[in-house]
Amino acid sequence: MNASPIPRLRLVRTRQAAEYLCMSEWKLRRLIQDGLLPYLHDGEGAPFLLDIRDLDDYIEKNKHRDAADEFGLRPMSFSAFATTSRGKGGIDHATPTRNRKPVSKEGKHSVVDQVPPQRKIVS
Repeated sequence: MNASPIPRLRLVRTRQAAEYLCMSEWKLRRLIQDGLLPYLHDGEGAPFLLDIRDLDDYIEKNKHRDAADEFGLRPMSFSAFATTSRGKGGIDHATPTRNRKPVSKEGKHSVVDQVPPQRKIVS
């Protein structure tokens, strides 16, 4: 993907503003229509112009911060949920989900494995 340089002009067109905000032009136009981004327009046929300072202000207002950071909490890693049982070669083998049938008639309570018995090979 070609990264366009950050514009040095104060006023930019919608395409440049959309690239600056990393969004589509349609979404940018929707933000303008909803009144979330101020714009300049010199009449019919003239391009919509947006101020870089307003784009930066929009970015700052819409940054999301994790609530856990305020309390000094850290998210739990997925390794805490990993199982320690491993098969040959250190590969995890998941419990098969095929051939499972409900225990109760309603089929809501639990399931058990219904694996067919192994065949005996007669030679």
